[in-house]
Amino acid sequence: MPTMWLDSALGFPKFVPMQRTYNWTFLMPFSMGGILGIALYKFCQDVSFSPYNFTDVVKSNAGPFKNNYPGDMDVEDVTVSFVCPVSNVITNFFLSWRNKVVSSYGLYSPSNHYKKTAYILLEDTTRVPISVWRASGLFPKTYPKHMLSYGDENVIKVDVSLSVDKIENYSLVTLLQGLLTSSTPLREAGVLGSFRNLLL
Repeated sequence: MPTMWLDSALGFPKFVPMQRTYNWTFLMPFSMGGILGIALYKFCQDVSFSPYNFTDVVKSNAGPFKNNYPGDMDVEDVTVSFVCPVSNVITNFFLSWRNKVVSSYGLYSPSNHYKKTAYILLEDTTRVPISVWRASGLFPKTYPKHMLSYGDENVIKVDVSLSVDKIENYSLVTLLQGLLTSSTPLREAGVLGSFRNLLL
């Protein structure tokens, strides 16, 4: 088969492990209302995200031929799903975050009070991180909506939509180096040791 000699020429191993949909961790290294966001990773069931994409294409014609050029770019919201423990810590966390955005009097806060950074760690089958995505400028657009019913006995699951300014592939080495600096938000959030243990 042609692929066999091509793999040999490129030095590819015979078996290449594939990335699985369940090998990841969503980390929010900040606190809201006294609740450590990094501790909520165990309740996170789904996360959906994408970096910037071109939302349209500018077209022009040169005689009978067409030329396409990239237009404006946009980034989709980060959608996160959580299962809810009895303590209701998920709802309390995001409601406290909402109060950072707008007060009970309807007053909006400066963006540096509520825009946060989170990380999506992609892992191998042994749960060792191999790459990182960084989502910057996060704040919640929607808040946990509870769908209660006597018709079943399912665990409550809530979805949260997070507005984001930038999603970028982030170096795991850079992130580890950042843990050692005094200005890192992980140190300021008081969760440096926990995050370090997860990565090392």
